Amino acid sequence: MAAAIGLGFLPPEWPDSLDRPLDWAGAACAILGANLVYLAARALGGSLSTFPRPRQQGELVVRGPYRWARHPIYGGGILFFLGWALYSGPLVLLAVAALAVLWLGKSRLEERLLAERYPDYEAYRRETPRRFVPFIA
Repeated sequence: MAAAIGLGFLPPEWPDSLDRPLDWAGAACAILGANLVYLAARALGGSLSTFPRPRQQGELVVRGPYRWARHPIYGGGILFFLGWALYSGPLVLLAVAALAVLWLGKSRLEERLLAERYPDYEAYRRETPRRFVPFIA
């Protein structure tokens, strides 16, 4: 994440002809991503200042954005950093792609652990086919 932020301050920049549209698209992605992270954190039982709140043993969260995506915090993070890339420059896309691959692997490991811990996780996974972003991926 730090690499994605830092690379945004280095050249190259987007061509001038794309600057304004990419700024708007980047802002939209970043705002959408930040809101998705916030809503997912709230669904886990807290605000960002108290995140994560300890939950009762055995409670599988399927409310909020978790109704539509199994890992919406990762999805929100990817959208946020994609927005930063669209705003700042093409080099950041490499860091965002690396971050997405890292979070994909991490989510696969977490899903194996969740399936072991929660007996109803496989049913939830079948009913919630999106991994990161509701309605998209």
